Amino acid sequence: MNDNYPDIPNEPDSRGSDVLLIHEGTRSACSEMAWRHLEEMGVECGSCEQLESRIIDGGTGLVIIDCSSRAVADTDRIRTLRPGLPVLALVDESSMESLQDLLAAGVTDVHFLESGVETLGRRVGSLVGSVHGTDRDSMVERSLEILRGLCSTNSALSERVTDLESELAEVESDVASQVEIATVVSSFKALLSQELGVEGVLQTALEFILGRTGPTNAAIFLADSETSYSLGAYVNCDCPREKADPVLCKFTTDVCHHVAAPDDLVRFEDIDSFIQAVGPEAEILRSSEVIGMPCSSDGECLAVVFLFRSESDPFPEQLAPVLDAVRVTLAEQLATIVSIHHRIEDHWPDEPTDEASDWGFGTGGNKAA
Repeated sequence: MNDNYPDIPNEPDSRGSDVLLIHEGTRSACSEMAWRHLEEMGVECGSCEQLESRIIDGGTGLVIIDCSSRAVADTDRIRTLRPGLPVLALVDESSMESLQDLLAAGVTDVHFLESGVETLGRRVGSLVGSVHGTDRDSMVERSLEILRGLCSTNSALSERVTDLESELAEVESDVASQVEIATVVSSFKALLSQELGVEGVLQTALEFILGRTGPTNAAIFLADSETSYSLGAYVNCDCPREKADPVLCKFTTDVCHHVAAPDDLVRFEDIDSFIQAVGPEAEILRSSEVIGMPCSSDGECLAVVFLFRSESDPFPEQLAPVLDAVRVTLAEQLATIVSIHHRIEDHWPDEPTDEASDWGFGTGGNKAA
């Protein structure tokens, strides 16, 4: 017998004083350590199949269950065969979810394997002593300790469930948003792919963008160089072209290339500072919300889109990822058109030459053999 643990009572008694340790399958590292200490104490190990016969013969005073998928069922069997027989469950983190079921099934005490084996011997001695009518106060205190631990565990589990629910809702929202954006991009690409002229692309792009934003003033500026832009298209909502012309001209020379440089969606929240930076031509934008959308491909900005309307009808936050995806698609289509035009310019002859005038069909002077 190990001197570090209290002796297990072995007086003859009809209710028994032997300790039986029931196991099933493989054991965890913590469980293995607990088993070794119990064996040092002289506890006998048995299988689940031996449980019923050992309990019925009356020689067993305590059953220790290594928590497993069968632990609750085994506890129920013990309670049916001998209702007053103490049952100690060895529980680790992986079996915490079944703790309530074990307590409901009627286990007398619980030993948390992660807490170490120092108290395990005293726990076993206390439970065996309870069979002989001793250490009742200790058992009551232990029951209260289990309840406090269970309440703490339940509180932690509830907090974790709340966190998981919040994370799940956020993931579902993100997935729904990504699906919507993917659908928008697919539709936009399908429309733009039918247009091989710049004018048609700009018109289709503005119609599509305004279909997402609602009534808005919109202008698309095409890049002539890194610092110079020209107006490609304009749609008037509540700001006629004649009224907007001064600020649109200012955009072409002084604003577009600044918006293009970061290659990021821009929302001008401090409109007063924006007007001061642009100049008096931008006074028509006072009390307005303004968004800039650079459209870049392979590091080159091909166009900049500006959207503006009254601040009484602000652009919703969920519009930002949609516009961000749309501007990339528009840039890709503009790059395709530019590439096609460059190839035509490189390969189409300016004037017919003697070598090219035939075009490979011959003059008709020779007959086919």
